Amino acid sequence: MNVTQTRIQGSRTSRRRGRHRATPRPSGAHIAVRVALLAAIIATVATGLVVLHGHGGTSEPAAFTAGEAGLATDEMHLAEPVPFTPSIPEIGRPVVWRDRPAPAVPLSTERAVPVPEPPPAATARRAVIVDATTGAVLWGMNEHEPAPVASTIKILTALTVRRFADDSEAVTVVEAAAAVGEREIYLDPGEVWSVKDLLGAMLVGSANDAAAALSFHVGGTEEGFGRLATWVAAELGARDTHVVNAHGLDQEGQVSTAYDLAVLARAALADPLLAELVRTPEIAFAWPGHEGPRVATNKNRLLRELPGGIGVKTGGTRQAGNCLVGAARRDGQTFIAVSLASGDPTADDMALLEWAFRNYSSVEVLPTGARVDGVRGRTAAPLVVTVPRGRARDVETDVAKGRVVAVLDGTELASVEVE
Repeated sequence: MNVTQTRIQGSRTSRRRGRHRATPRPSGAHIAVRVALLAAIIATVATGLVVLHGHGGTSEPAAFTAGEAGLATDEMHLAEPVPFTPSIPEIGRPVVWRDRPAPAVPLSTERAVPVPEPPPAATARRAVIVDATTGAVLWGMNEHEPAPVASTIKILTALTVRRFADDSEAVTVVEAAAAVGEREIYLDPGEVWSVKDLLGAMLVGSANDAAAALSFHVGGTEEGFGRLATWVAAELGARDTHVVNAHGLDQEGQVSTAYDLAVLARAALADPLLAELVRTPEIAFAWPGHEGPRVATNKNRLLRELPGGIGVKTGGTRQAGNCLVGAARRDGQTFIAVSLASGDPTADDMALLEWAFRNYSSVEVLPTGARVDGVRGRTAAPLVVTVPRGRARDVETDVAKGRVVAVLDGTELASVEVE
């Protein structure tokens, strides 16, 4: 779509004039959804109506098991491993899996080796700070507690769309998507947008109608998309996330966790398109028949107020409270902070990120192809770990069952196979 520089000014009460703004939608009482709901949804899926193609830029994902993920059973929070692929009758068409860049699931969810400086006090009820390079959890508070997370779920919506749609695909806006309301890009039924432009409207402007349009395009129905997104989340390692809608407005059964959102943000930052969109301050889209364009404005203050701020997503509803998934990069080091149900999520995230930069760094212990004493073969991948600053030389390596393990103060930080 052609972009112009003219801006629309006007009243928020006019659907076709003015910029969109985020206002929480009133809803019923908070519903505490147990993680068992996720297991029930995942357990219903099976192969059949979904077809995976291995050509045209796509390929079958490898079967995903608890062992390959490096997670213990009690860390998965699921009754059984994530299935190979879901069967979604509501979609009514084959689903093509598209490979996208994604970091490996971390070795474990254990804390990193502690540092002398305590983490900052946070106003959030649930929070976590992780190293985006290694996935190591530096600190967390109620980070595995499922709860509504508002528009931060759009990170997962984007990841799901990227798995099952090409950027250039044409999306015809259905009436149900245009009618979602709250923060929006003012879509009209019958409009045709590209997947890429709708992703921009959703991630930069947090447009609910754009998220809904993408969900109907990919999933056929809201329920169909919810099942796909829940499966994608679990496949990426976010095992306590259950999706009911793509936009994040309060709805029974829609939950995630601070830890899961950090996992999803890590995957989004590994995708060049999504990484670019979440750090974009503003995008304008043509608006035929109007004086100026529709403007999607990024409300993430980290992009303007924090040196090195690169995203990721804001959110806020009555049930979820104020939420922020934030990230910053400095000198090649990236950290992700998540603050949910916070009195000031920007301040919480900024304090956590600054604390992480002061105290931690990720270092490469062994490069790919390194020889290890006592083991035949070479390392299959680089061995990278998160350590307190100044302690890289204290990291030791051990060998166990064909793997090289990095150890600091008796704590296993990460491992890599030898082949």
